[in-house]
Amino acid sequence: GVMLEFLIEDNMISKDDRVAVGVSGGADSMLLLWGLIDKQKQIPFYFEVININDHIRGSASDADSKFVADFCKKRKIDCKVIDVDVKKLKNDEKYTLEESARVARFDAFKSVMKQDKLNKLFLAHHKNDQAETILMHIFRGSGLSGAVGIKNTDTIFRPLLNLSKDEILSLAKEHGIEFVQDESNADNDYSRNYIRNVILPQIENVYPKAVENIALFGKRCEEIQYYILSLVDENLINSQKSEVVFNEKIFELK
Repeated sequence: GVMLEFLIEDNMISKDDRVAVGVSGGADSMLLLWGLIDKQKQIPFYFEVININDHIRGSASDADSKFVADFCKKRKIDCKVIDVDVKKLKNDEKYTLEESARVARFDAFKSVMKQDKLNKLFLAHHKNDQAETILMHIFRGSGLSGAVGIKNTDTIFRPLLNLSKDEILSLAKEHGIEFVQDESNADNDYSRNYIRNVILPQIENVYPKAVENIALFGKRCEEIQYYILSLVDENLINSQKSEVVFNEKIFELK
């Protein structure tokens, strides 16, 4: 019967939506995929799997893409595997490998969505990703919007943001969901993975609820940001790429 549809909140999906879902083959994205498969039994919408082969891990990357493609073929789910040359992009654009991979992924999602007329993108980020993102922003120097972390938008939805990595793994186990291990997570060269594999585990030894509470802090920052923006005349706000800049007039006495 229907099992994992509860993962996808009702306000995230409407009848006749055309959804793109990013699937790497790891536990997070396979759980998300099953959530969408089960949700589809309740409400008629279309979805298409997009898998990005970044070739960073050579034959392991190919094996992961094949796992996703085979899964979809067996279940008659439309699936596109997009090849991306991240290392080339890194050399051309002066990004870190991690940033290049992210830029390349989003470009690939955008082009498939345009081509196949898809109106929403579902991604499998979870609470640990959220905590890592918030810490990275704080360490690099960030204002309130960085402290908010990863946000859903009108077109990008992340249904697993309230689940921790452990909760995802136990759900996958409980429901017998097959997935592949993503080895790039074990590489401490990337700043995010350094936070993921070195810093957070050490913090959690002292503060077991650290991930939970960092994510909660992000939610509170989002509420504060929302409140501030609701008080201010929009013409006095200049939203830049990474921060919100207020026009000085705001602080003058009326």
